[in-house]
Amino acid sequence: MTQMNDELNIEETGLAQHTVRGMVWTLVQTLGSKAAGVVAQIFLARLLSHSDWGLVAATYAAAALPNVFRMTGVSQILVAKQKQFRRWAVHAFWFEIALGMVSSVGMCIAAPIAATVFKAPELLYTTLIIAVAAGINSLGVLSNAATLIQLQFRNISLVNLYVNIFQSGLSVILAFCHFGAYSFIIPVPIGNAIKVFAMWWLVHNDLPPIRWEINLLRWRKLAKDSSVLMLASLGPTITYMAYPAALRKFHTIETVGLWFFAWNLSNQIIQLLANNLTMTLFPTLSKIKNKPERQKAGFMRAAQALVLITTFACILEALTAYPGLELLFGTKWLAAVVPLQIFSLATVFGVVGSPINSIIMAQERYRLYLWYNILPPLALIPLLYLGSWRYGVAGVATATLVQAAVVAPLGVALVAGGAGKPDWLSPLKVFWGSLFCGAVAGVVVLIVMNSLPILSKNNIVVIIVICGVFSLIYLALAWLVCRPIMKELLSHTIHLLYRFLPHK
Repeated sequence: MTQMNDELNIEETGLAQHTVRGMVWTLVQTLGSKAAGVVAQIFLARLLSHSDWGLVAATYAAAALPNVFRMTGVSQILVAKQKQFRRWAVHAFWFEIALGMVSSVGMCIAAPIAATVFKAPELLYTTLIIAVAAGINSLGVLSNAATLIQLQFRNISLVNLYVNIFQSGLSVILAFCHFGAYSFIIPVPIGNAIKVFAMWWLVHNDLPPIRWEINLLRWRKLAKDSSVLMLASLGPTITYMAYPAALRKFHTIETVGLWFFAWNLSNQIIQLLANNLTMTLFPTLSKIKNKPERQKAGFMRAAQALVLITTFACILEALTAYPGLELLFGTKWLAAVVPLQIFSLATVFGVVGSPINSIIMAQERYRLYLWYNILPPLALIPLLYLGSWRYGVAGVATATLVQAAVVAPLGVALVAGGAGKPDWLSPLKVFWGSLFCGAVAGVVVLIVMNSLPILSKNNIVVIIVICGVFSLIYLALAWLVCRPIMKELLSHTIHLLYRFLPHK
């Protein structure tokens, strides 16, 4: 019997363990990738100019709309239909390839338009490179779905970790060689190719043979499901495009670069933790789609654990923003301190978007997925233009925080309460414990720093004191306030470490 069949028969009683163990593996990947990303970003921030960062932001904005055709959710659809995986695999593959080609062609068309709008000729070539990366990514649809169905969280995390480290290292090498904005762009298609091959190698024995077969009836069925996901992706896509567009309307390309630096630094937590949780949580919840109460319980536990970890990381990032940026870059990036702090606080709320989308997708509630991903992001756009006009980068960061603080609790209430009956107490269960611990620990840190002004004379000492005091207070309070989640995370972390440490 193949591994695929073995995994499909996993006992439901072990799904919670698989989920939390997957979260721990994701945390391992996060810590490694975060370390590599931070080191790379230090070098890139030193070697590249504000305009280089702005050019990268404009490149991703130019590619964003055509990239909607890559956001088909075909991989998620295959996971949701995992018992019929082999039946749909070949048709899903060619469907994804066709849409990938449409996406790549769309980026090629958008490239000269973006170069004209942003008045940056280099955008023509950077956008074309991203178009190549999008085409490569299409090849991995089946292997991505298969690894999720088999709950290969360890292997997925390791592949992502190694690829992230490789891309970070290559970016730094290119920056040293004076490639400018291309230092960000060139590693993308190379990293995508490595990841596609690695994922294929993990499950190639369980994949059906790819044959040339175009079944328009099957494509129509896939299009019916994926079109909702594609439409839903328009909301965050257009919103992302609005960031550089709003800033460029009232400010220079250097201001766009300042935003991208602050946003990218704060957004790493979502990219490396929350988005990877989707790979852990979604296939697990899909296995118990007929047991809504168990689904909701699994969602709540995952959301609480995610917010607990994220709050610690984000508030610590906000507290160390000024001494950290000054220590690493002098005065070059100090204008990004306040936006970085605000974006970090917004991440505390925005991080739950991943588990919210996971449970909605696992329940196959595509209409709710559509509205939740379109209306809130589009409502942010006028706030971004208003914030950019009045306060520049800090203004768009504040708009993001306000929107996230409203939308995230609303989303938790909708999915925890069921159709038509929001559970307004569930956001308190998800957020209040972590926010309380973070707020108290943050206030204690500020009191300590203000009481001992001599500490502020050395940025290294400041960072050490902030990290030490905040970690001690936060973890102690979390053990008192969020003990069940802390125990579960600690238990699975110890189990994971036991597998690596030598023992008789």
